[in-house]
Amino acid sequence: MSTSTVSPSPPSGVAAAPAGTPPSLSRGVHDGFLGHADFRWLKLALLLCAASTLAYWRHAPVAGANGGTWLGYTLGGIGTALILALSALGIRRRRYSSRLGTVRGWTSAHVWLGLALVLVGTLHSAFEFGWNIHTLAWLLMLLVVLSGLYGVVAYSRYPALITANRAGKSRDQWLIDLDEADERVLSLASAVDRETHLLVLRAIEATAISNRMRDHLRGRAVQVRAANGGAGTMLERITAQLATGRRTGDDARRVAELIDLLARRHSLLTRLGRDLAFHARMRVWLMLHVPMTLALLAALTGHIVSVFLYW
Repeated sequence: MSTSTVSPSPPSGVAAAPAGTPPSLSRGVHDGFLGHADFRWLKLALLLCAASTLAYWRHAPVAGANGGTWLGYTLGGIGTALILALSALGIRRRRYSSRLGTVRGWTSAHVWLGLALVLVGTLHSAFEFGWNIHTLAWLLMLLVVLSGLYGVVAYSRYPALITANRAGKSRDQWLIDLDEADERVLSLASAVDRETHLLVLRAIEATAISNRMRDHLRGRAVQVRAANGGAGTMLERITAQLATGRRTGDDARRVAELIDLLARRHSLLTRLGRDLAFHARMRVWLMLHVPMTLALLAALTGHIVSVFLYW
């Protein structure tokens, strides 16, 4: 089998998380980080949303609501403080040795305050949008929050799926098992006949593991370079060909064993493909969340500078 380099796997039976992800987050929502300290950060976020909404509703400037009123500046200051604090929270969540609070508590704050930021930022804009740096900052804020929500969903779903799919084995062990299965399949196929050996050899050589993220995300990490079907079709075609004709004695036993080995090999490839897909879907949020956060900070700086220079 032709394989591309894949990333190292975690210890046997343990669902891996992307580098830099705190263990408490990788265990998912079911461990309760969203409800940390009796939903302390949710309550604070709801209080902030309620106060902002009430102030916006009661505020009635002569020129109409906009970001340049005293309330607009106040909400803008709160939003800026939240963005800077949430960026710092993201760094804190990855520093496990810090004694400033718990990882779970900081993660809970990161989620709930991030959601509150959407309302605060929108009220600050007074629903005035256009083709400018201000709307760009608002859009980037939404994208950062949405990517963060995807991260919450991903870490509540995929670690359990990874653990169940691995069935007590690591990815490296699967690759070793796959190489051993290929050797046994080829040895057994050569004992059947030359045609069977060539058929199985072509099937093994046609199988490859992609190292491209987009293939992993689409569930196509395991690829078969064949014009007429994927791994499952290849297995069915070989099995059907081996089952034709009358075979007796040792020949029949070898064919039955070969079919069984091919089925197990296909199962290994299926598990490996799922593992790579699950990990990719967990990693992709960081590939989006962090760059968009940096872009948001840049746009926010431009927004603040332009306000004080031109307004």
